[in-house]
Amino acid sequence: MTCVLVLGAGGAAANGFCRALRLAGGYHLTGANINPTDLLLAECDDTHHVTDDDSLADLISRLKPDFVHAQPDEEVERLSRLRHIAGRYRTFLPYHQTILTCQDKWQSYLRWEAAGVPVPKTWLIRNSQDLAYALGGERWLRKIRGAGGAGSVATDDYGFACKWIDRHDGWGSFTAAEVLTANTVTWQSVWHKGRVIASQQRKRVTWANARNAPSGVSGSTGIGETCSDPDVETVAEAAVRAIDPNAHGLFGVDMAYDHEGNPRVTEINPGRFFTTAPEFYARAGFNMADLYVRIGRNVFTRRTTDRLRNPLPDGLQWLRGMDTRPVLVHKDDPASMYGRRELAATR
Repeated sequence: MTCVLVLGAGGAAANGFCRALRLAGGYHLTGANINPTDLLLAECDDTHHVTDDDSLADLISRLKPDFVHAQPDEEVERLSRLRHIAGRYRTFLPYHQTILTCQDKWQSYLRWEAAGVPVPKTWLIRNSQDLAYALGGERWLRKIRGAGGAGSVATDDYGFACKWIDRHDGWGSFTAAEVLTANTVTWQSVWHKGRVIASQQRKRVTWANARNAPSGVSGSTGIGETCSDPDVETVAEAAVRAIDPNAHGLFGVDMAYDHEGNPRVTEINPGRFFTTAPEFYARAGFNMADLYVRIGRNVFTRRTTDRLRNPLPDGLQWLRGMDTRPVLVHKDDPASMYGRRELAATR
């Protein structure tokens, strides 16, 4: 039985990761979280409340887990800082500077622009003069740091934009970017020492609770659908390499299509899965979470020169709602559940 310590336990993303490992079998799941109430929702065999870096380091030293995974961005960065303590226990993280760069949307944008990776034109908004210069049309305002569409809104109104940034105390920590289309796609990938081992694309058909977000982007997928666009594969891989040619671990690339139908990179989530990816893919037949843990523990049986690129068929939809378990269907037959299939290629 492999003991996996899951940080951020009880959150939707961590629970999805745990469900994927349950489907694989052979795991004992231990959860940890700074928020004790989240632990009440954790789908783990046992849970632990941690209060700071020291208590987390102590927990890892006492438990001696076979593998440690962090799901929220804050916990990814925390585990990365503590990797010298957790080092004797398996982690599978990108390099620390890679994590810091990816979690800073402005610094990552500068890397992509310099490397010629397709991106929406973006400006750092340090003051009202920067804002006035950037607003040559409708612009997408968002915080440099944070997930879930943090602080995002689209506007071409200078007065509104000033008030929005003031409200978030955001001068110097907001960007303005050209507005692309509402068609967005993600590329979840596992890398090992600079090589892509596996990747799977998924487009967003809807955002969950979009009506409650000022921008219409809640940061949480309502309906996700498997897809396979060769341009997405090319652009996403180039985006990761532009930040780290020796990429290692998990990288989730977010993209939006421009008005000519070309994917452009908007951000990379390092060291963790997209919220919906682990359970969605596992129930469809490709258990990327299990694959990731086994590679991280050096028990992967396939040759690392092999590739798993979009192993799932197009058109599988993952339907999500508040306070309900997700449902997997095919878009051409949404009335029937899609049967879980095994892909031997993951072993």
